[in-house]
Amino acid sequence: MRKCFAFLVLAALPLTAGGAGKMNDAERDYLLGQLAQSKKAMAQQSLKSPAVERPATSNLDYYKGFAAKVQDRSQKAKAPEPLVPSQRFATPDDAAREFYIKDSKDHTYQFLVLLAAHSAQIREVPANAGHPKSDKGKFLAVYELAHGTPDQLTPAQRAILQQHAAYVKSLVEKGVITWAGHTDNPTQPHGYAELTATETEAKTYIDNDPAVKAGIFKCTVESFTEVLH
Repeated sequence: MRKCFAFLVLAALPLTAGGAGKMNDAERDYLLGQLAQSKKAMAQQSLKSPAVERPATSNLDYYKGFAAKVQDRSQKAKAPEPLVPSQRFATPDDAAREFYIKDSKDHTYQFLVLLAAHSAQIREVPANAGHPKSDKGKFLAVYELAHGTPDQLTPAQRAILQQHAAYVKSLVEKGVITWAGHTDNPTQPHGYAELTATETEAKTYIDNDPAVKAGIFKCTVESFTEVLH
């Protein structure tokens, strides 16, 4: 097990909301996402270690007790001082360079049990009453030409459509728009975009679209539930 231990790396990220020891929403989301990925990668890596003689204490009862202790939340403990967020590192990469775990081939099985048991604690994060709840949802924006057909657009209007395309691209890059596209009807095409935002934000994004502001497109925004993917 050579790579950085995600639990340690992410616990040491710079925390900008509320000072040392607190995470903002983006950092919590990053933490949970990285834990999900790193657990699988570290488990696979540890299984590649050569087999060694199993210790006498390595038995089913021991590991059942070990897993139970990890999941026991009756006595909560604070993280060790080195793991308490302190704004020590400027970027996740800076933190990653500081934390590595040495080979411990005789503890591979215990490591896997720890990962499995730790999953229960990770699920507590979003379930905790103190965890910030996001009011963002999915919204579907439907565009259509306000007047005429595409072949009737003036050069000035076509230039604004280029601004519209750049604006939509910028929202995709920010993670606001998940996907976007249009129908191929040559006379009455419709455009569609899925936004992840609050209702107010979604309407503001559309209102600020250059083509909507110029009156080229009219657009409706409604809450949207994805059924199949």
